[in-house]
Amino acid sequence: MLMLPRADIPRVLTGLAARMREGGLLALGMVAGDLDAVEIEFLGVPIAVTAYPTEELSAVVTDAGFDLLQCEEVQVPARGGTETQQFLLARSRRSSIS
Repeated sequence: MLMLPRADIPRVLTGLAARMREGGLLALGMVAGDLDAVEIEFLGVPIAVTAYPTEELSAVVTDAGFDLLQCEEVQVPARGGTETQQFLLARSRRSSIS
């Protein structure tokens, strides 16, 4: 999800929920922030990254057809300090596609 623009993330999550068995689990980890397809350098290569504030990502996951079971923010080492990453565990509310 990190390298998708925000416009695509709800559609991708909704499609994923629709293809999962009802009750299937989704584990999602992303950097916390407020970015939409912002170019950064990663391992010497420019890439576009997207990040949501934790509350907003939780809402996007819930709106896509998941029940949020757990959401945790963790401070991890990053170049020059630390960054906040978010980890969500959710359960699909939808039945799988036949």
